[in-house]
Amino acid sequence: MLCTGCNRQEFLCWIEVNAEEKWIRKVGQLPPWTIQLSKELETSLDESVGLYKSALICMSQSYGIGACTYMRRVLEDRLNPLLEIAYQVREEAGAAKEELNEIRRTIEGRTAEDKIKLANQVAPESVAVGGQNPLEKIYDHLSAGLHRRDEQECVKIAMEVRQPLERIFIEFRDELERRQAKRQYDQAIRSLGE
Repeated sequence: MLCTGCNRQEFLCWIEVNAEEKWIRKVGQLPPWTIQLSKELETSLDESVGLYKSALICMSQSYGIGACTYMRRVLEDRLNPLLEIAYQVREEAGAAKEELNEIRRTIEGRTAEDKIKLANQVAPESVAVGGQNPLEKIYDHLSAGLHRRDEQECVKIAMEVRQPLERIFIEFRDELERRQAKRQYDQAIRSLGE
């Protein structure tokens, strides 16, 4: 926590050292690690909130492979709700039935890569970074950790992707709510003319 008087931040860590057996372990810290999420993020994660908290617990215990696994699973679980936005966008734009069917097949499919590419097409501008697909970058980063990195490297990966991943979930939820509110508004205005 940042002290308002001196503008300093402190982090205290207690360790236990056993010189005879040659091991060291952390036994506490202040401020403590927390898995409490903001209301905004909790709402965005919906039924995946438990998995995300499991990822945070793994990060706090230096179980990096577990953290990356849970984070990747949360990303995969949240793809279908994101793809529903893609379907709505194209449907509202008057897309051909074949295109809508293709989107529906992707939603019902099992390939994360196809889902990530489609979700990127409707990503809010607030998550776009120079034409890159942030979902794909995060997913690839987590996957690389799982398949080619050790525990400590995976902890680092999980910590690196945490903030961007949380921002993406929140931005997509906001986009979905904005679109729902716009549809309700359009319907209300149309009903005035009747």
